[in-house]
Order: sequence, then C-alpha cells, then structure tokens
Amino acid sequence: MTQAFRIENGGLINREKKLSFKFNGKTYFGHEGDTLASALLANGVHLVGRSFKYHRPRGFFGAGVDEPYAVVQLYRNGETEPNIKATEQELFEGLEAKSVNCWPSVNFDIGAINNFLRIFLPAGFYYKTFMWPKSFWYRIYEPFIRKAAGLGVASTKHDKERYEHKYEYCDLLIAGSGPSGLAGAYAAAKNGAKVILAEDKPRFGGSLLTSDVNIGNQSGKDWAEGIIAELKTMPNVIVKNRSQIFGYYDHNMLVMSEKVSDHLPSTQKYHPNKRLWYIRAKEVLISSGSIERPIVFGNNDTPGVMLSSAAKEYLKVYGVLVGRKPLVFTNNDSGYETAIEFKKHGVDPVVLDSRKNPESEIIDEAKNLGINIKNSYVVVAAQGYKKVKSADIASISEDKKQLGKIENIQCDCICVSGFWTPTIHLASQSGNKTKFKEEIDAFVPGQSKQNEITLGAANGVFSLEETLKSSFTAGSELSKKITENDKKIAIPNVVEKKFSQHDKFWCVPLPKGKNYKRFLDFQNDVAVSDVEIALREGYRSIEHVKRYTTLGMATDQGKTSNLNGLQLVSEIENKVVPAVGHTTFRPPYTPVSIGAIVGREVGKHSKPTRKSPMHSWHEKNNAVFVDAGVWLRPRYYKRGNENLFEASKREAKNVRTNVGVCDVTTLGKIDVKGPDAAELLNRVYTNAWLKLPVGKARYGVMLREDGIVMDDGTTTRISENHYHMTTTTAQAANVLSHLEYYLQLFALPQNFHSQDL
Repeated sequence: MTQAFRIENGGLINREKKLSFKFNGKTYFGHEGDTLASALLANGVHLVGRSFKYHRPRGFFGAGVDEPYAVVQLYRNGETEPNIKATEQELFEGLEAKSVNCWPSVNFDIGAINNFLRIFLPAGFYYKTFMWPKSFWYRIYEPFIRKAAGLGVASTKHDKERYEHKYEYCDLLIAGSGPSGLAGAYAAAKNGAKVILAEDKPRFGGSLLTSDVNIGNQSGKDWAEGIIAELKTMPNVIVKNRSQIFGYYDHNMLVMSEKVSDHLPSTQKYHPNKRLWYIRAKEVLISSGSIERPIVFGNNDTPGVMLSSAAKEYLKVYGVLVGRKPLVFTNNDSGYETAIEFKKHGVDPVVLDSRKNPESEIIDEAKNLGINIKNSYVVVAAQGYKKVKSADIASISEDKKQLGKIENIQCDCICVSGFWTPTIHLASQSGNKTKFKEEIDAFVPGQSKQNEITLGAANGVFSLEETLKSSFTAGSELSKKITENDKKIAIPNVVEKKFSQHDKFWCVPLPKGKNYKRFLDFQNDVAVSDVEIALREGYRSIEHVKRYTTLGMATDQGKTSNLNGLQLVSEIENKVVPAVGHTTFRPPYTPVSIGAIVGREVGKHSKPTRKSPMHSWHEKNNAVFVDAGVWLRPRYYKRGNENLFEASKREAKNVRTNVGVCDVTTLGKIDVKGPDAAELLNRVYTNAWLKLPVGKARYGVMLREDGIVMDDGTTTRISENHYHMTTTTAQAANVLSHLEYYLQLFALPQNFHSQDL
C-alpha cells in the first residue's frame, strides 16, 4: 500500500523500517520515527474524531502538544488507554487506535444531530435546560449526561504495566531543548554545574529542526545534534527526551513525566511504562518555546484546517504533505516559510496575507519562487464537511471590519498562522507575575517568585541571534553563582532571515446573512458566539467567562484558544487585554496517566501490611485472614473442607464450653494525658469518664457529628489525668484524626494542649 502524501525524500524518519498499524480497524503503514498523526496524514486520513459537544468532524490541527482535538483510544500489549494525542503518540509495529466520541463510527455519527440542533445548545445551556421538572434529574438528565460525557473510555481491568518514581536534584533544570535550552544547558555544563535537560519530544532541537537558519556554519539541526552529543558525554549532565516537565511547585520542585516504553510494542522486562521524576533544582531555565495561534474564521474546525507551523513540521520532520492544493492564511511572515516548503516540493500554494503591503526577505523569496500572494485577503469560511474542499475568501478593509466580494477557490487544506504565543504555563505555575507585551500581543513572564528565568520564544524573543546570546549568558551566570567557575563560551555566528511586523488581527468578521461557527476553543466547541452570550448575560471576569463557556478548561489548557478568547472579550468590553487579564494555568501542562502518578504504590504496596506477634501461630493453625485497616487479622480457622459458617459455629461452641483466646494486639492504642483528659473523652464518647476509678476500664461508644456510631472500644484510667484508649483495628487512624480535629476546633479549656493527646 503506497502512502499517497509521503514525499519521496526528506524528513527525519527511518524509511528503511516500515511499520504496520490499525486505525478504526483498517490497516495502514508508516515508518519508524512517525507519529500516529503523521502516518495517518501520509495515508491521506484527515478525519480522526468528533467534537465534544456538537460531534462535528475533526482532524489534525497541530503537530505536538498544541493539538486540541485529535485524541484516540490506544490499544497496546493487551491494554487500552483513552484520550491519547495522535500527534504525540509515536508509531510502533502493531499499534491499534480508534476514534473517540462517535457512534457507530467516525464517518457516520448519530451524535452529529447536535450540530443541527446547535442553536438550542449555546454556552451555558446545561445550567438552564436541566432545572425542571425536578423529578427528571435522577431518572433522565443525570444518566444521559453521564453517558454522553467524556471522550475516551477508561479501562476497568487491572493495569499490568509498571510505573516508577524517581527523586533527583540539580543545580540547573532546563525545560525544553530548543535553541535557548541547548545554549543554556551547554554554558552551565561547561561551568561544572549539575544540569538536567528535558525534552518532551523524541528528537532534540525544537524549532531548529524546522527552521532554515545557520549557526556556526552549520544548519540548525546539525548544530543541535552536536550540542546534544557533547552534553551526553558529560558526567554532570542528564539529558532526557520523551520527558515532559508538567508541573512547577513551591521551593523549586518540578515534576516530570518520562515516557519510557510508550514508543515500543510492549514494555521490556524490568522496565517501567512511565517514570515520574520529582526534581528539586537550585535554578530553573524555562525554554518551552511558543505555540502558533490561529486566526478565527468560519468553519475553522473542518478537517484540513491546521496551524501553518504544523504543516511545515509534518513536511520537514516526517516528509508528509498535508495537502496538494494548500491555502496559507497568515498575518505574519511565518506563513511564508510553510508556503516556501510546499513550493520546494512541487506543490503550488496560495498565500492570503491580511497585511496590505508587507516587505521582508522571506516575502521576497516567496515572490521569486512565483508563489501566488494575495495581500489584504482573508479566509471567510472553510467549505467541506469531513474534509476541506474549498474556501470562501475576500479582501478586507484596512480597519479589518469590512469584507469585499466573497469568492470561492479550490483547496484541500488551509494552513493558518496568527503569530506566536509564548508558552508561559510553567512560569505561571511557579507564581511568576506575567505581563502583557504589546509588540507580540501576548503575555510573557514578568516578576519571578522563585529561582526561575524564561528565555527565548517563551519570553517573547523570536530572534535566534538574541535568543542564543541571552541563553548562553544566562547559563553561564546561573552556574557561576553555584560553582564559582567562570568559563567563557564563544557564541557562534547566526544567519537568519529578518521578519517584518505582524498584523494585529485575529478574527475574520462574519458576513451578513451567514451563521458560520467561528471556533475559539476547538476541544470544547467554544465559538465566538458563546463568549458573546456570556458577556451579554453579565459575566465580566475572564475566570467567570471561562467557566460559563468552558473556554480553555479541557486537557488542551487553552494552548491555542486562550489568547484569542481574551482578544474577543477585550474588543467587546472595549478594554485593553491586560485589563481583561488571563486565566490561571494549572498543572499538568499535558495530561499525565494516573498510573504514572501512583507509581508502584498499588495493591499491597499502597500501604504497609501489619502482622500481629501471633501471626505465625495463626498461619500454622490454618487461619483465613481478612484485611482490617492495615492489619491482617484471622477471620476463622479452617479445618478440612469447612466453610466460614461451619468454622464459626465450631469456634463459638469451643469458647462457650471451654475457653477462647482473642488476639487484640492489632487494636489502636492512643495515650491521652493532661488535666482535661476526662473532658475530652466526655466530648467524644457517649459515656461519662470523670468518675471512672483509677485502675478501671470502661467500654465507650464514639459518635460522629451526625450521631452515627464511629467506633467503640475500652479506655483505662491509669492515673487521674492519664487514660489509655483502645480503638478498633480498622478505625485507629480515623479516630486519631477525629480526636485531633476536636482538639483544634472546639473550645477546650486553655490549659489543654496538643502535646497532651
């Protein structure tokens, strides 16, 4: 089977190794180094799922963590995992995946009726629709909502995979192996600092893998490979790929998820599937880069509409054409890079630039190649249902409010570039007070709360020369503080194209008489009209708008949607974006499996199993044990083929006619001391304790606040202000917590202290 959209040469895949895989039951082929997304695109597959609310056809939008909706159900080695991003799942032999959120199939989905009923399903409809009649909630509404909620299906089987935790420390932790990360890591390592460099993708280099630049008379890719090769030889450096730093916590503690075996058909013996790293770093260098943001227009969720940078990455890294009649819609020079790559591979793109008359080296190159460029033009709407077939385009006025005559042109993909948004998630999680940078229309890190510094595109710096210079300097200075070494690093010469100013334009106006959906958040089906409704209904705070519309709330975490949402609110409210603010970025940056978070602490390993001093005697006498809290206690002693009922009768008879012994060493034992110890007991038990004689014990019943019995046991008065309490085996920890709760929250006399408990 040929791959119709795979170019003959180029890319970083291993063309010598062919891999077979299944998607929705059909067999396809790819190559080692492919992702599931690139392999499907090489085979001409664009329709991969249905949207969450309206069940509209969805394809690929990004090429990595920026992907909002191409999630699949993955089957591997007898296990299944839901909501895996096809753009991040590496291809392996025998991989199986299915579309989610569709029935009976992705091509014909009954749920698509929601798309025709979308006028009745605007933002916040669920807050109003399911209020009445009240009796319908438990019988009709809740069962239906639970069935419809979610995308993939979580497995109910025992997870046979192994997961591990690792604890590490370092002088400098670097998130991202783009140009800023490599430069910072190299400078710090040469100064003798202990460095950890983490990259979430299989390949190191970040933007250097797709950019046409020259560093020290080498291509960006070759320079990155040289730096990585040298770093790997240094004993003071840990270099990790397939490792995503997803959370930044207090005291410079960061958490990283390493995919150890996800790219293999099965996990190797003695190897984990994933490893979770807890890293404490003296200094943190965030080089997480930036994500291309889209321009909003009608039907912009149609399969075949994708980010311009993603189309370029599929072409340069995977050797895949996302279309043979591409339309590039841009407001900046980045879109021209993608158009030029298409042209170099024999494909003629059409470029629509919202700017009137931009000038730069990259635009001149595009013109010299004969690329068709239309200035002051925009895409009004994509046409096609399961795949882009054409686009309605029009000229646009200088104030970006009026459209000219709409015309239709044939195309099979629309590559969109609305400039770049710095990835500030980690900096925000650290407590950094972000600020708005007018030149790039985006937020960048501001005042740091912890020992972190953000460099390169993540800090809104898009010049490679400036990025390398600041990153080499930062790596040297940070490591110098720690190691007191001062080894100077020669900064290589950089050759790069200079870009012109981008157009501050993000949303195409809706033509009169048209009701196209213009989506902001692709994962949650949040459109421009939904945000407009939220503001009309009185929501002003961006956090309230977020919750009412679900803008940026899903696993996508607003990577491609938040900034456009803020721009819309600022425009309607007639405020500047900083006045609108931005929503909170919370960990994890990308989804992390529960197995990785839990690690080995599952089953009997989740808590220590405690055995009484008589445990070996119980075993010798054929005890059948039962878990009582963290203890193993004998339930009955089996003789021959006795069952529980028969053994219990025999044991009860023996106790009544002879004698019995009860092993109560497992009971909870709590020492209660202090001048008001009896008062505490009076408040937690139904019994009175002041008149209990010294040396005597009393049975007590402990109640919860709602009057339900919580525990029982005997308490002995050892001296006037000293009691020894016993609790049931299973409730010992809960009773102790209960007593401490009472001690802290209730008005006990002042001379009662916590150390008395």
